[in-house]
Formats: sequence, structure tokens, C-alpha cells
Amino acid sequence: MNNFCVDTVDALLFQKLDFDGLKELVKWARDEGWNPGPYDADVYWATDPEGYYGYYKENELIAGGSIVSYANEFGFMGFL
Repeated sequence: MNNFCVDTVDALLFQKLDFDGLKELVKWARDEGWNPGPYDADVYWATDPEGYYGYYKENELIAGGSIVSYANEFGFMGFL
């Protein structure tokens, strides 16, 4: 295995996102041509504030996604 890959992966921090992190995911979606509404982040957060995770490198969010529960009856994984 290449040591560069191991060192790079070891340098990443995986953690739950706060609301600002979720807003960054929404911004990325907008920048990629998706059409999120101006209040989508608020609705997403109200639905499941525990459902957003990301990878950080040197304190910068570099990747993220959602694993959201809707009242424990339906789940959605995406926003990758």
C-alpha cells in the first residue's frame, strides 16, 4: 500500500456537522447546479439535526453527506 494514501486518510477527521456545515453542503449543491431553496437548510436541520456528517482536513470541510431519519419511519442517505 502506498504510504501517501495512508497518511492522507489518517489526516482526515470524520464528524457530525453543525448547522454551518449543513449550510456549506447546501451551498456546494447550489454551486454544482442543484436548486436548493433559500430555507432548505433550515428545514433539513429541523427534520434531523443529527443526520449530517463530513470529513475535515486541516479544519476545512472537504466532503459531506446526510443520513436523515424522518420520525423513525423513513430514512434517506444522500447529499453526497
